[in-house]
Parts: sequence; C-alpha cells; structure tokens
Amino acid sequence: MKKILIIGAGAMGAAFSVPLIDNNQKVTLTEPYNLNLFNRINNNKKFHPALKINLSKKLSIKKFNPKLLNEKWDLVVIAISSLGIDMIRNNLKYLKQNTLILVLTKGLKFVKKSNKIISMSEQLNLEKKKLNISVLKGPCLAKELARKIKSYTVIANKKLVIAKKIGKMISTKYYTTEYSTDVKGVEFSSAI
Repeated sequence: MKKILIIGAGAMGAAFSVPLIDNNQKVTLTEPYNLNLFNRINNNKKFHPALKINLSKKLSIKKFNPKLLNEKWDLVVIAISSLGIDMIRNNLKYLKQNTLILVLTKGLKFVKKSNKIISMSEQLNLEKKKLNISVLKGPCLAKELARKIKSYTVIANKKLVIAKKIGKMISTKYYTTEYSTDVKGVEFSSAI
C-alpha cells in the first residue's frame, strides 16, 4: 500500500482517486483553492458535484495546507488548473527529497524573460531544487475514469523505470497505462 496525496479536488483529481483506491492505495485528496467545493464534498457523503458520484469511503479528504507536504508520501499528484502551478511550485520546497511527483495539469506558459514556451513540469522545476517529475496525459476524461469506463493514458518520465513504478500504482483493468521518456513531447502534445 502506497501513501498518495492528490492536490486538486476538481473533476480529474477526484476521478484519479478511483483507480488508486481500487489498487488499495492510501489516498488523501486536498483542495488548495475552492473552499466551496471542498466543503460540498466533505459535508455531503463525499458526493462530487462535477462527477455526479460518491467518492470512496476510503478516501481521506483534507483542506490543503503546505505542511501536508512535510509528511512522507510515495506519490504527490498535482491536479490543479495551470493557473495554480506557481503556488504549488512555491510549496514543493516542503516536500521530502525522494518523493515522486505526477502532474496531471495540462497547459503551456509563455515566459517573457526567456521568450520561451514552457510546459507545466518545466514551470514546476524553475526553482533551484530540481524535482523528479512525471507527467500523465490522456486520452482520458474524468467522468469516464470515475465510472471505470475503459480508458488509456501515458506516463512520461526521463527514467522509464520511474514511469513504470507509478504505472503499477494506478493501472487497472479499466485504466491502461503506456510509458514514455519524452516528457516534453507528451506534455506539448496534450496541451495542443
């Protein structure tokens, strides 16, 4: 059993908890922005309004606090909108050194200073502390994943062994994973 933190209780973050829990992982879902969503899920038998399902009773739901990152996690999943990446990057300094990070967030950002377009994983790695980041990209819709409808995904990391390690945590009969070492290519393809 792995201990997994999902940052972002929106549709995809919440849906992503389904295969993890089906694989007997210990999952905590947290929401850093939308207090209304957090309260609705937490106070209503874990009913997720966007997914229109009750989330697993095994799912732990906590209000986001940067100190959560001080705990020992086997995997931290980032499932927030691209607008929140900078805030998360600033809080990742609390994360233990060897923690695996998986980014579900899609998007690209134009950096005026360097006149470059960067991906979400590159944006997270703008600090001096370089993180071991994997990315996960569809084709997969949150509602389909939450309802266990057969879907596929690609996990990319520069080290294939790490991508496969994460794949073992999440793969199910209804959620099939492929692997790549082309992190940037997977992210750009997904964003486009």
